[in-house]
Amino acid sequence: MGSDPHILSRKILHSVRGNIEKLKCDRFDEHDVKEMLIDLREVGRYFMKNLPIEERNQFTKAFQDFIDVCDFIAHSNRERGIIERNVRQHVKKLHEMISTATMEEFTSLPVDNVIYTDALVSAMLGFAFYTLSAQDKSITSEYFLDAFKNKGDIALCLLSLLQDSIIKLDRDEGFAILFILSFEGRYRLYCQILESRIEREAHERTGGTGQLVLGFPVIVSLVPCIDNIPSEAPQGLPAVFETFRDSENKLRMRAF
Repeated sequence: MGSDPHILSRKILHSVRGNIEKLKCDRFDEHDVKEMLIDLREVGRYFMKNLPIEERNQFTKAFQDFIDVCDFIAHSNRERGIIERNVRQHVKKLHEMISTATMEEFTSLPVDNVIYTDALVSAMLGFAFYTLSAQDKSITSEYFLDAFKNKGDIALCLLSLLQDSIIKLDRDEGFAILFILSFEGRYRLYCQILESRIEREAHERTGGTGQLVLGFPVIVSLVPCIDNIPSEAPQGLPAVFETFRDSENKLRMRAF
């Protein structure tokens, strides 16, 4: 993969190796995944910067999306990365079409560049393989198979880490907040827009009785929802959840 490996401290290498062991053995939660994201963030940047054009393929976008998600989690101001760009672009489309589109057209506007958790998890493990195998030639892709089998739990941790992030939008567009919903029995990360001009005008037109909730998917997972997660966006701030291990060591979600 790419050029010579990024030179890392022994402490970071030890951290990556230790967290991979946790991912393989069902002993992890979102805090371990967050540590992995921080450890691999600069590795990913180095890899993408030095990846020759001729080696770029259908997986390159997943690698870049993963780095962007790492940036989004690392920066509390939420002003960079694919999630922020996708949210801003879709909100602008909504504001542009509100005066001309029917309600059905408005509410069914497709979201471009929705991210899939399977691709993010594959990219994360790919960067971990690149990091560890460069230092220890005995490590092969088979070393990561057990971790990949837990891709659903890793995905759940990623969604949990991203929820409750806030993006301040342009004037009259309000602000965006990310939250978790259940859609057709699967976990998803959604974006809800609050205090926008669209919401305010809908409220004024109905004399304060009408409500228009603006929400759309940002990240889609195939992870079955086994918890009491809402399936509809609330009229106000959404609930926040955290991951935990139940008595059977199954990774679950509960209200924070």
